[in-house]
Amino acid sequence: VKDMLDKGLSSGEKKLRTFAKSVGVLGANLFAGAAAGAVPLGFLLNDYARFRNKIAELKVVSGATAAELANLTAQANSLGTNLGIAPIEVADTQIELAKGGIKPGQIAKMTKEVLAFKTAAGAEVPTSLATQIGLDTLAQFKLPTDQFSRVSDAYVAAANAAAPSVVELSEGMKYAAPAAAIAGESIERPA
Repeated sequence: VKDMLDKGLSSGEKKLRTFAKSVGVLGANLFAGAAAGAVPLGFLLNDYARFRNKIAELKVVSGATAAELANLTAQANSLGTNLGIAPIEVADTQIELAKGGIKPGQIAKMTKEVLAFKTAAGAEVPTSLATQIGLDTLAQFKLPTDQFSRVSDAYVAAANAAAPSVVELSEGMKYAAPAAAIAGESIERPA
């Protein structure tokens, strides 16, 4: 019985190592956490399953090709690791951008900008709201998507220079932006 148990455990460990290698950074972290006993394996597998579901949602929402999806998945893992946030939060940001009509090729660049905006705006601004504020303002001023960082900089500068928060500024911008855009004003002036 002991030999069968050892053989089964050895086989399971081998399968887990193979699985960890196949999922890249997230898989390596999964195996390391489980091997160290720091986090229960079930919890890590649940996080991995939720992440894979988000990536599947991203594929559907964005229409990304296999290569584009692989790049976005790698970005979610990389940014998650480098910024100290969960890769699933990065994937959520990518999904929000796709829902906003951003094409897969632009999502990678804009994801970094949205996360920077969210960080600068503070804890009161969830990632989905930071994405929506930026995309709405781009549309209101008829700005191309490569101007996202300009929009986020204007909001953060205005919030730091005055009492209103980024959220309060975005509410006011809903009313001021259309008139400002018609008058030819830049995003920096009404913010």
